[in-house]
Amino acid sequence: MSLHANHHVNRFRAVLLRLVLPFGLYMDLLIRARKIFKWRHLSFSEKTNTALGQLRYIIIAVFLILSVIFGSYAIFGAEIIQVLDLAALGTEAGIVGSLNEPFCLVCPARPLCVLVECAFGYMNFSYITQISYGPLWITGFYVTSLNLSVLVAVTILAFAYRRFWCRICPLGALTALFSSFTPFKQIALTKLQKSEEKCTKCGVCKRVCPTQATQMYEKKGGDVTESRCMLCLRCVEMCPYEGALSLTVAARQ
Repeated sequence: MSLHANHHVNRFRAVLLRLVLPFGLYMDLLIRARKIFKWRHLSFSEKTNTALGQLRYIIIAVFLILSVIFGSYAIFGAEIIQVLDLAALGTEAGIVGSLNEPFCLVCPARPLCVLVECAFGYMNFSYITQISYGPLWITGFYVTSLNLSVLVAVTILAFAYRRFWCRICPLGALTALFSSFTPFKQIALTKLQKSEEKCTKCGVCKRVCPTQATQMYEKKGGDVTESRCMLCLRCVEMCPYEGALSLTVAARQ
């Protein structure tokens, strides 16, 4: 395959990855909106950005513990913590009925997915308009006020900092295991590769990275995937030297 053709393949893969990750697509749309208004994005310091990346693993640990605690009856056959009686509340909706899936209660992608389902007729819109038991309890059958609050906060921060949610996303942290730690790194199917001979250290890849990853610039060559890299392939798209950066899938470009 020619270098020119390989460059277009990498661009196609970048677009495909954004479609596979719907909330990542939402983050990209916010970036486009910011550019329309000609607002300059802010950048975190290297120390802060690293801390945000580490925060993802703390978030994973917290929600794993909460899932075990609130889902203990299904796991162990006994409740560690007695939750509120759904029958007494007269509803199976919102936070009270979903304590055994705590991350879903705060996930900012959930409201967007529900709205898309409603728009295409796969869900009754009335399910998300039922309000009871106060603003911090239940705001709908599938969407809670916590979801909406996190979505609003993430949206505002994403206008200021490119792909803010991707920097702290716990699901992204799980995929980061395959690009950062042994033995997962050895069996990862997708890798960002750098050609030392073709790289001129122009720094374009470092400047355009939405999560401020730096390894693709700092490492001489080879596998430059790191935990902050979400394989959006923005660096591959913008690199002025064909073949300097490329995505390999199962060791093939």
